[in-house]
Amino acid sequence: MRQTLILDSSQISCYLECAQQHHLRYVENLTHSDEIREDMAAGTYGHKLLEIYYTHLAKGCDLKCAVAAVYKFHLEENFPLSLSKRADVASRFGIYWMTYSHNDIQPSIGQPIYKLSSGTNVNELVETWEPKPLVEQGFSYELLRDNTYLFVLEGRIDLIGILGGQTIWLDHKFQGRRHDLYKKSIQFRNYSLVTNLNLGVVNYIRLHKEVTKDTLVRDIISFNSYERALWREELIEIFKTILSEQSQGEPRKNRGACAGKFSIPCEFTRICEEPSFVTVEAIKNTYYKKKEVWKPW
Repeated sequence: MRQTLILDSSQISCYLECAQQHHLRYVENLTHSDEIREDMAAGTYGHKLLEIYYTHLAKGCDLKCAVAAVYKFHLEENFPLSLSKRADVASRFGIYWMTYSHNDIQPSIGQPIYKLSSGTNVNELVETWEPKPLVEQGFSYELLRDNTYLFVLEGRIDLIGILGGQTIWLDHKFQGRRHDLYKKSIQFRNYSLVTNLNLGVVNYIRLHKEVTKDTLVRDIISFNSYERALWREELIEIFKTILSEQSQGEPRKNRGACAGKFSIPCEFTRICEEPSFVTVEAIKNTYYKKKEVWKPW
């Protein structure tokens, strides 16, 4: 019987960091009941404004029309973010489009990379040939299919288009302060693999109070065909390892991951520190809730 595993970049990174954290976050789909992350909501809002902007440009709207569509959404649509923070993000968008209006990426029209066929069966992949703007481009990429395995890599790319005569992928990163990301991360490797493109751009949009030279930055990332081929083989081995470890039952705990990143502990430490199974279930019911399962399509 063929074993199927479908993962995205965040799930892969999380599993490599701590299998128990991955199980709680992506298998049980738990999150903190009282978790409020305005910084993440601001990033989601910023992504939405840029999605509207680039989708209108891809469909042939001029700059004035695309900008007007963004501000129409900003003024008329509700969004789970404080009005002041929404205004901050919209103001930063104004600086963004004016800065890049004369030398911006031209969003492409094309076909989705892959899409899973409908229904509960996930053992078939079909290509979808309906052209659409390659903005917020979801993908389900067949990494490996043989008699033993079906491995599918999922995700969503913010934008694919032409910049400086080159076809590139572009990833928006909204930040409250400057933090340069690792250019060879799992996420960026996966984007290069599924698009088969040599170049990508990290599109930093920072929401700090004063506008400086670090407010809007575009950082180029490159992967050649050899790097993509090596990563594909490495990724297949990672998928096989995850399947093998999952079949062993209780997920391993990595205590080194409990401290988290940027001095923010892992949200599941309350669960992992408790030795009693009965108490663990009570903690889950009291302090955590089920979150909606994210899908790229």
